[in-house]
Amino acid sequence: MSSIQCASCGKTENSGKIFYQCNYCGRWWCSDHGYKGKKCPGCNKGFLKEYKY
Repeated sequence: MSSIQCASCGKTENSGKIFYQCNYCGRWWCSDHGYKGKKCPGCNKGFLKEYKY
């Protein structure tokens, strides 16, 4: 059971992608849809930080 899933495409951490989490709304984005420091495409208020797992 995966705990991280991209809010855009649904990929999980099992895909081998790097994931980023919004520091405001907490949504997850894979490296196809986000990058460190990007404004969150979901809430447009927070910024994405890289998640190490």
